Amino acid sequence: MHININSLRDHFTQVRDLLTTQNIDVLSLVESWMTPNLPSTMCNIPGYKLIRNDRGLLATAAKRRRKHNRKRKFKYMQGGGIAVYIRNGIPHRILHAPQIVTLNETECLWMEIGSGKQKLLFGAVYRRPGGFYLNELFSFYRSMCHRAYCGSILAGDFNVDLLSDEYETAHYRHLVSEASLDIVPFGATHHGLTFDTAIDHIIVDSLDKVIASTKSPTPFAAAHDSIMVEYALAAPLPLCSVGKYRDRRCVATPEFALELQSALTSAREMSDLNEMVSALQTGMVATLDTFAPLRARSSRATAAPWFTPALRDRCRFRDGLYKAYKRGRCPALLQRYRSLRRDIKCDIKRARESYLIGGLRRCETDSQRWSYLRRIGLSGPQPPSPLGFFTAAKLLDHYCTVTTAHPCCSPEQFVRITDLTVDDAIPSFEFRPVQETEVLLSLTQVAGRASACSGDGLSLSYFSDTLSLLAPSLTTIFNLSISTCQYPSLWKKSIIRPLSKVRVPQSPSQTRPIANLAHLAKVFDKLLTAQLTEHLETFSMLSPRQSGFRKNFSTQTALIKITEDIRRGVEDGLITILVLFDFRSAFDTLDHATLLRALKLQNFSSTALALLHSYLSNRSQAVMDDVGGLTAFREYTSGVPQGSTPAPILFAAYIDGLTRALRHCTSTHMLFADDLQIYLQCPSNELNETVARLSEDAQIVSDWALTNGLSLNVAKTKAILFASNQYLMRIDLDRVGRVNLNGTVIPFEDRVVNLGLVMTPALSWDAHIRGISSRIHGVLHRLRAGAGFLPVNVKEMLINAFIIPHLDYACLAFMDISATLDLKLRRLLNTCIRYIFQLPRDAALQPYYARLDWLLPSQRRDYFLNMQTFKVLNGLCPEYISNLYHWTGVEVRRSARIAGGAPTIEVPFADSSTLKSGFSISAANSWNALPAQIRSSGSLASFKSLLGHYMRRQQNAQ
Repeated sequence: MHININSLRDHFTQVRDLLTTQNIDVLSLVESWMTPNLPSTMCNIPGYKLIRNDRGLLATAAKRRRKHNRKRKFKYMQGGGIAVYIRNGIPHRILHAPQIVTLNETECLWMEIGSGKQKLLFGAVYRRPGGFYLNELFSFYRSMCHRAYCGSILAGDFNVDLLSDEYETAHYRHLVSEASLDIVPFGATHHGLTFDTAIDHIIVDSLDKVIASTKSPTPFAAAHDSIMVEYALAAPLPLCSVGKYRDRRCVATPEFALELQSALTSAREMSDLNEMVSALQTGMVATLDTFAPLRARSSRATAAPWFTPALRDRCRFRDGLYKAYKRGRCPALLQRYRSLRRDIKCDIKRARESYLIGGLRRCETDSQRWSYLRRIGLSGPQPPSPLGFFTAAKLLDHYCTVTTAHPCCSPEQFVRITDLTVDDAIPSFEFRPVQETEVLLSLTQVAGRASACSGDGLSLSYFSDTLSLLAPSLTTIFNLSISTCQYPSLWKKSIIRPLSKVRVPQSPSQTRPIANLAHLAKVFDKLLTAQLTEHLETFSMLSPRQSGFRKNFSTQTALIKITEDIRRGVEDGLITILVLFDFRSAFDTLDHATLLRALKLQNFSSTALALLHSYLSNRSQAVMDDVGGLTAFREYTSGVPQGSTPAPILFAAYIDGLTRALRHCTSTHMLFADDLQIYLQCPSNELNETVARLSEDAQIVSDWALTNGLSLNVAKTKAILFASNQYLMRIDLDRVGRVNLNGTVIPFEDRVVNLGLVMTPALSWDAHIRGISSRIHGVLHRLRAGAGFLPVNVKEMLINAFIIPHLDYACLAFMDISATLDLKLRRLLNTCIRYIFQLPRDAALQPYYARLDWLLPSQRRDYFLNMQTFKVLNGLCPEYISNLYHWTGVEVRRSARIAGGAPTIEVPFADSSTLKSGFSISAANSWNALPAQIRSSGSLASFKSLLGHYMRRQQNAQ
């Protein structure tokens, strides 16, 4: 509970009655008005301990000189101060109690409450009206994130009104968001005759841990309400798995291979495709059941497996010593008890850490290591199962409602599609038979990533040693499927494991269906995808601006191109208008007839279309509950099969026609799967005309979606205007037109999230860096539970897996961030190092950077820039990225002549803040721009020679 008490001595009776009548563990009081010369005994309450951090500022000299103020109590300035009552028996420790120097500084008291795994970070805060901003307060909190706390609570009077929209409130909310914290909503907490404000706050690390929050019906003291939360501490997760398993050691015997060979031989004797697949799967399952039958795992784990009988006996002996002391009151027994208790506590901690580290060392592969970390709750948050909120039947009803948006493509429709006339100049496509070596390679790739979960209950993970025996039979089945244009019926069934998108889903739409397909179907699908991709890429059938599901293309290349175009527009004094479209469940609502028609117009043969029609038709799905039960299978008629590898490339070929329908944005658009964005640039005096052209293309997108069976989500379609700060100040948005889509006006946003990158009109990147900070602190909050016992190499692995990607994602898109933002990123990396090595806040970190061989954020961006340049020079980047690089000509700059006369290439980096064009590198200084750690790494050892050879070849060509 928190109260702004406005003098503890004046309201001491109320506080005492409150604590004695209500079950409160911790009471935070601000504005206690206690001074260092006042003893705590005058405010003692039975059953509670009082902890104080008084303001302690001396009164002014003039006030102390006054004759009637020469008493001792006027030595200190009145006001402020923090007091915390903690129930006796609750372990606690003061972490930080700073003494302020000036009146405008923030008063705070940081404490550690609890012990062992149930430790809570608690902070009591008071900031006077008009005081300094709270940057230092949240900076200290971030410095504590690497410690093993299971929760965090900040309570106090921040004197920031959450009911207002002033800059101070926005800045405060940004600080809370950056620290990955949440403000508990209470409404107004301070009341006057003519106003109500919300200045008393309780901030927690997760609102999901707040069981209840209450506010006093009337002001408690000095017009302030008392606010209280009931906070749930996290319980330790079990260390064992639940369910059934097969013993993999039993399938490594020669007898298993002989039995499997016999089953495969009988399957190849079948003539019908579906009978052959059924016999194959039946034989494989029967062989597994013979040698490695399913066994049930123990569903309950020991409460503390590391708590050995020897430790238990020592604890009994310790408790006996205390009972003997209680009877005889012998000080020697008490001293012996305390000494033994301390030793046992250390031994239990060492036993626990030894047990967990031993389990980690027994993991031989990365998959086993990650599985173990997941069981002890360190690999990631585990959202609750949607089956705790909805029945499996209700979830299946929702999923089938989405995937039956269109009727199935009938045989008559298919015949009309195959009879369409196609331009003979377009290269034709037909599926070719597969070779046994291709099948074996695909088997190896699928089996290497296969889990025990499969749509048909048959996992390839058990057959990793006998893949060469499976390859001939599967080759026969695959080629028979291609020749008969028939996809096996048993491989068209999907078993759905639902996941929650949010902590507490309110409707089935807030869940995500994860489809598990047959592993043998994945092998066949991978081979079909390879042939489809090879044809589309060889003959350039896809738009060069389609960046989804293509080699060397990614969301990052798309973002680099868009941000670079915006920056160059700023340098040229142009304004960029960007529109981002959102389609509703595009993959799940795709019309099969429309897809086949689009493929026919790309000159797919009739046999290829027949196989794809069989692949898409007559598919069914069922939902599996938490205990392994299945609902009845139900057919769905729309969309591409989720989890199947041909689905993304088929969708890319289908939606590619949208890019050809655009009229004004033919070269200024970007498409990543179903995420479409179009943009145009113009001078400020042509804004309305440009908006009109964008509206025309936006309507074309809407009409195309309607014609082709997709649904455009107008409510989530966003528009934003980019320009330099000088232009933005001069633009009167009230006089600028708006993008119109189906009669709906799309307003200009202050910020948009574009493929995970937060973009603002001036490309300031403050909001994006705040988002990175919030996500990283959230991850560190989760990982610090294992900070005490995990070895350094495992903590480094966790940081590299969960945090470094946040820093690296699309980092070339914000190469021009300010020094202040770069410092924020560096401090995040510093916090990670403190977590890995359990360092104090003031420790020198440079030796640990060298020990980890880590680069600073700015150096990492330089590294990725050089890597991209290397890819451009070797044809490993999309064409729209390669076109950003320009040769400056035969005449080279002085820096290049000094480097050896090599020609100069301009690196695509425009600085929108300083209005300077990019910079240039040569064969020599491009390598020197890399940090020493990267230049010495084996992965880039040939970068310098390759780049120099390439530039010399270009110079000779010129």
